Amino acid sequence: MRQMFSWTVATLALLVGFAGVATAGDATIGEVKSTSDKQIVLVNDHGKEQLFTLADAAHVDGTTGKLNSFKAGDKVVVIYATVKGGLYALDVRSAPKKVGDTMKGQFKMLRGTNQFILTHDGKDMLFTLTDHYYINTGSKPSTLTTLKSGTDVNVCYIKVNDGLYATSVITEGAKPDTKSESPK
Repeated sequence: MRQMFSWTVATLALLVGFAGVATAGDATIGEVKSTSDKQIVLVNDHGKEQLFTLADAAHVDGTTGKLNSFKAGDKVVVIYATVKGGLYALDVRSAPKKVGDTMKGQFKMLRGTNQFILTHDGKDMLFTLTDHYYINTGSKPSTLTTLKSGTDVNVCYIKVNDGLYATSVITEGAKPDTKSESPK
């Protein structure tokens, strides 16, 4: 399972401005817990800690800077590769202030296996799940099929052309977990 707050590498690359390195690995966004010269510990948006070791020739904020320039609580984006189970940071940057949009509403119905309708301010909105999405309903396993009509949810999403693509669906009051539905 890829550990991302449901943002595709391509979306992060566009929003943060990564060049060719974005296609070399996976991406995650999280809050800095601690740093050293060559390692950074993040808490991702699922509440899981991840330890990244800086790869040779990696970039930090667009240069070959130091990881310890980040302080606990800073939001960062990490492009990384997994080698023999270890996470190696290829690029670490300050996260943009806003990535995507958020909408609160009521889950209305499931449409197929990867689409759902959300009622927001009296209007029905059709959402399609992104390839790497996150669902947390407070139960295990969390899936779209566990949502009942009328359930209050927060949906993080991006707009692509005329469509709305959900990166996460979280019910009101759900606590972060690491076992929610996500594609393999």
